[in-house]
Formats: sequence, structure tokens, C-alpha cells
Amino acid sequence: MANSISVHTRWHKAQTATAPQLLTCAYCVLVRWDHDDLSAPYWRWYWNDKPGAYLILKGKRMPLLPGRVTLIPPHTAFSTGCDRPVGHFFMHFTLGLDRAVTPGQIFTHHPPASEQALIRRLIRFIQQDTGAHALSISFLAQAAVNPALAAVPAAYWKGHRPDRRMEQALNRIRGNPAAIDANVALARETGMNVSAFTRKFRQAVGHTPHQYRLRLRVEHARAWLREGIMTIEEVATKSGFCDRFHFSRVFKRVMGVSPAAFRRQMTSASPRLVGRRTNPVKKKNFP
Repeated sequence: MANSISVHTRWHKAQTATAPQLLTCAYCVLVRWDHDDLSAPYWRWYWNDKPGAYLILKGKRMPLLPGRVTLIPPHTAFSTGCDRPVGHFFMHFTLGLDRAVTPGQIFTHHPPASEQALIRRLIRFIQQDTGAHALSISFLAQAAVNPALAAVPAAYWKGHRPDRRMEQALNRIRGNPAAIDANVALARETGMNVSAFTRKFRQAVGHTPHQYRLRLRVEHARAWLREGIMTIEEVATKSGFCDRFHFSRVFKRVMGVSPAAFRRQMTSASPRLVGRRTNPVKKKNFP
């Protein structure tokens, strides 16, 4: 009996460590979708309502079929495009260890009717610019992401056991990506010097702690810009940047457009949108 309980406990901890943590959940109408090298330290989940959009991976064009889920692991370099307007539902999320799958693979999942109904229900909630469905959106988003992850062939998951110290560091960074001098504290908590911690983190995640933190800050800034509530200066401050100039420079380097240009792309959206909820937006260039 003791052995049985011990095995169950280890399994439970492993599952908790890899639970998806949602960063973005949004719906828009793509008119243009011209992006190059969209490698990022988080997963992407795509679902489109009609044909016309596509990905380019290693020079090969991959159409995004309507009603299919496309799952893109972190650190996968790909480009995007579309030939006609397409309703595009997308989510960004992280797992306990971001390099659990080797980069360069893109997975597709054909949801059954029950999952399709769940996805369409989630889109309807997102399209309503009210906070009444915030919890439902969070729960439904998890329910939509999990089947796609479960459908990834077992052979593609890396066989090594995740480093618990790096998982702890990842969780701390996600909790406060704008922290200053965080590497010293994180290295101390993991029992390593800063150089060893940075090297180990990069081996596990694919980015240095600074690069990973910067990407997460930009991702949060995208959500706040999409809300349309704060000024760009306020978004810069809340994202942990010293001023608007520095924020704009980093944002453009990561996203390919300035914060002001990104916000202009969202001008059709309701100004009352909050957090992860967006109205359909007929604008260009959404990753």
C-alpha cells in the first residue's frame, strides 16, 4: 500500500509541474499575417474557422485547415501568411518545462464534435466584452489546450527528467518577469553561482534568464496594449521597463512593430476589453 501511494504522489507532482499556464487567449480576423521567425519561449495553439492562413516551417508551406488545432512548441522558428480573411483563435501558454518537446515540430489535432463545440463556446465568451465569463474562459481554455497536448505522440516528448531547480526558477520568473537583479536571487535559491545557473537555465529552456524574462514581459505588454486601457508609458512601467523609449525598442525587436503601431492595429476593438478577452478585429499581423 505504501508503494502504491508513493507512486501516485510522484505522478501527481509531475502533472502539476507541467500544467499549462495561459498567457494569451484571443480571437481576431486576419487580413494580413506576415511574420518571420516567430520563435518564442512559449507554446502556441491555433484554430481557424476557414481556409486561407498558412505556416512556413523549414521552407515548407503548411496550410491551417479549418476546424483543426495546430500546436507549436516553444523555440520553433516559423513564418506565417494568409491569402484571404480568416477567423483566427489563438492561445499562448507555458508548461512546467518549456523544452519538454524538441523544437522544430508542429503538431495538428482534429478535435471531435464535442471539442469543436467547446472551442466555439469559448470564442463566443471571448467576443463578449464583459468580465462575467472570465473564469469560464480560463477553464474552457485549459479544456481546449489539454486534448491537443495529449494528442502529441509520446515519441516526441523528451525522455529526460525535468530539473526541479529549473522548474522552480521558471515559476519564479513567470510570477514576476519584471524583477530586477533576479538572476542573483534565483541562482542563490538553486544553490548555484550566477554563471552556472545561467548556463544550466539556457540548456533547459533555450534562452538565458534575461532573454526569457524579456519575452514574457513583451507578451504581457501585448495583452495590456490590446486592452486599450493604459497609456503606452503606463504599459512600459508595468512591464518593468525604465521608459517608453526602451520599451518601444525592445517591443519592436521582438514583435517587428512598435507598441504604438501594434495598438493602432487594435483600434477596432472595444476599449472596455480586459485581460484575455478581445472582440474580433479586422486588422493585420497577429502572431
